[in-house]
Parts: sequence; C-alpha cells; structure tokens
Amino acid sequence: MPLSPSALRAALRRIGADAPVRFDEVTASTQETAEALAAAGAPEWTLVAAGHQTAGRGRLGRTWADVPGALLVSIVLRPAVASDRAGLITLAAGAAAAEALHVLGAPGIRCRFPNDLLAGEAKVGGILATASLRADRLEHVVLGLGVNLGRA
Repeated sequence: MPLSPSALRAALRRIGADAPVRFDEVTASTQETAEALAAAGAPEWTLVAAGHQTAGRGRLGRTWADVPGALLVSIVLRPAVASDRAGLITLAAGAAAAEALHVLGAPGIRCRFPNDLLAGEAKVGGILATASLRADRLEHVVLGLGVNLGRA
C-alpha cells in the first residue's frame, strides 16, 4: 500500500493515536519539518512523511539519500522520560523497525548500533532522533525513519 495521509492516519489510529499527519510528495527533510512543528507545539504522534527528500539527513550531519519507494517518516514524541535516557529511544526504534520489516516480509533486516538498519552487510535504512531539552527536562523528541524499501 502506498503512503498516503489516510493510510498514515489509519496506522496511527491502530495504536490509539489521533494526531495530525502531513504528507508531502517532495520535501527537503521530514525531520526538519517535524522539528519545526514540534517547536511550535505540535501534539505527540504528529507524523510527517514524504515521497522524496531533497536534503535528508542522518546522524552526525551526514546526508541520507532515498530511492523511489522509500519509507520516509518523522514523528513527534513527548516522552515522559529523564533526559539522560533519551538515547534509548533510538535503540528501541531500531529494534521495532527491524521487527516490523521482518513481519512485512523482509526477514534479514537487523540493527547495527546505534541507528543503522542492515540487510546482510548493506545499509538499507536508519533512525535519527533529535531531542529538545529545556533545563534538564526533555521537551520533545523527533524520531525519523528512512528505509529504502527496494533494498530491504
């Protein structure tokens, strides 16, 4: 099933989340868009997706290049966790993404610490989590996932 706002809303509803969904055919970066929405007060589970990114990014400022049919999403989280535990979100997301891809028919996907998704030795996806802190409190986390599905 192709990505569409209605399909994304349905997926959120299945987990009990009723939040805004934004889908752009082309965007610079779902992560940047979601970060701006989070800073402006977007509710938890706000989801940003795209068909293509022109300036996707990965960890440590690296670029992320997608291929046609890639899964490109970023979601706003407002977790009630201590700021020093925020890094666990990336690890949990990687494990969940690998498991979901397995269920969807890509059984050989595994995580490579801290945020890569691999098929064999080839990187097919990645997780990017950016956090906003105020004092020592976690304001929000934007969790991005990019998976080149044709390679998974």
